[in-house]
Amino acid sequence: MTPDGIGVLAYQGGTVKFGASACQGFRPAPGLEVEVLAMAPHVLGGVRPSSIRMLTDDATYRQLMSSALSAFADEAPKVPDTVIEPPRALAVPTAKPLDLPELATPPPAGHRHVVVVRFTNKRDDLLFMRDVTLDGRLLRVRAFQAKAASPETPTNVFLNHATKWDTPEEARRQFDSEVATQTTSFEKRAHEVKTLPIAERALRLASDEALEKAFLETNEKSAAHVLADWLQTQGDLRGELAAVYERQGVPGAMEFLERNEALLGEASHALGGELHTLKWTHGFVTGASLKRGGYDSRTNLATLTADFLASPLARFVTDLRFGLASFESDNDWSETLRAITESPRGPFIQKLEFDDYTYEDCEISWTAFGDFSPYWSKLPRLEHLHIRSGEGGVLGDIELPSLKTFIRESGGLAGDELRAILNAKWPKLERLDLWFGRDGYGAEGTVELIQPILDAKVPAGLKHLGLINCEFSDQLLPALLESKILPKLKTLDLSRGVLMDADVELILKHADKFKHLEHLDLFENLLDQSGPKLEAAMPNIVFVGDQRYDGDEDRYCAVGE
Repeated sequence: MTPDGIGVLAYQGGTVKFGASACQGFRPAPGLEVEVLAMAPHVLGGVRPSSIRMLTDDATYRQLMSSALSAFADEAPKVPDTVIEPPRALAVPTAKPLDLPELATPPPAGHRHVVVVRFTNKRDDLLFMRDVTLDGRLLRVRAFQAKAASPETPTNVFLNHATKWDTPEEARRQFDSEVATQTTSFEKRAHEVKTLPIAERALRLASDEALEKAFLETNEKSAAHVLADWLQTQGDLRGELAAVYERQGVPGAMEFLERNEALLGEASHALGGELHTLKWTHGFVTGASLKRGGYDSRTNLATLTADFLASPLARFVTDLRFGLASFESDNDWSETLRAITESPRGPFIQKLEFDDYTYEDCEISWTAFGDFSPYWSKLPRLEHLHIRSGEGGVLGDIELPSLKTFIRESGGLAGDELRAILNAKWPKLERLDLWFGRDGYGAEGTVELIQPILDAKVPAGLKHLGLINCEFSDQLLPALLESKILPKLKTLDLSRGVLMDADVELILKHADKFKHLEHLDLFENLLDQSGPKLEAAMPNIVFVGDQRYDGDEDRYCAVGE
């Protein structure tokens, strides 16, 4: 930052200049953490942030501001001490209720009014939009980007979350506040009042243990149809939902759910936003992804999980995927896992994935997963587990009698976790993927530490082994050639490691030890000229793909931060 208030924002994709006038209710200082609410064309070309909100806490702000004033004392005009106190009240404009004459007329019987306010900024052929929706007690905020030629088809969704307030009046106050805030950040604003039907009819739930068991154990279409037909005869909306899905597919089923939100109980407000990517099996929902809708979402991921799994719609759910529980480098999925194990579905869960986030949400190295150790005994049918976390957590004594796939994705896998994995009791394991990472980010793996794996002290059914993102894969390769595990494998993944051309010669020299494999993955290593030679020698086995070699002889694995 310069003394006159022109500065640079650093973000994961690079840097962008800004002016102090874009700062909402605070004076900029080096080191502040901020959120860019809107961008706008600049008179000198390009774009600049036009609205910036401060995220740094007050105490840190005062300290950074004092340092900035001291550093600029000789160049900047004297500033009264009072500017050190951040005028937070200015950051959120006073909420002036939006004039909505359409609401003066009550909706027809069986219907409700829904207000949608759309804010728009245009840059070249791109639109940056933010929809704020008020629907009774529900307030939904959705921010997205689209091409000007097709504004209703998002090319990138930045934010999508909903909050259900205690009363319609409180929801309206929050709605007015959100509208007032965004009005200062966007060039255009328009609103629409929609009249939509209320839920079609009251919820009735029916259960037949034999029919449900037949479907759960087979997942066959015939069993699903018998169950759906019976549910319809009992007036259970889940039967009709299954029939709608069979006739109209996902679009028809989602529309049915939106009209009959009672099927989702307390999780109804999250449908299509923080509860998404429903998995359908012959008209019944058997899986879903849950993730907070953005940095300013008020959703507690564990609470949302518990509400969803307690809903009638989740009666047959077995698969769950999760985004971050927190965006503030303090992620912890422990409470989410507890909500799963304490739910009616806990004993039936077969697939858990804690990996639905990108570096734009949070770097893998900043992401912890918490303490999972108390919950393994409550997941007797779990078959697939994927944990993506660089900061790590506690695995404890792993005992999963049904687990077939374990994927531990990391940029710095600690020794304690590796030892827990090596001592795990999972007799049915068929696939093991370990991402080791860089020692600069906490990776502690060595050939010696994973020697039990190389000695085939693993379940007899293990056919796939991934020793991935490994900083010592050049040392690992000779040990693999002499190992007891290699002859037992069908597939081997050594991708994202540090193998170079010299290491390929060792593979070619001992090609006979790899030819029993159905697949050998060497994607994103550091190969230069030897890739084609490998593929020619073992054309049905080796996958080389893209490599990361850039002429530098330093060895580094693909993922650390």
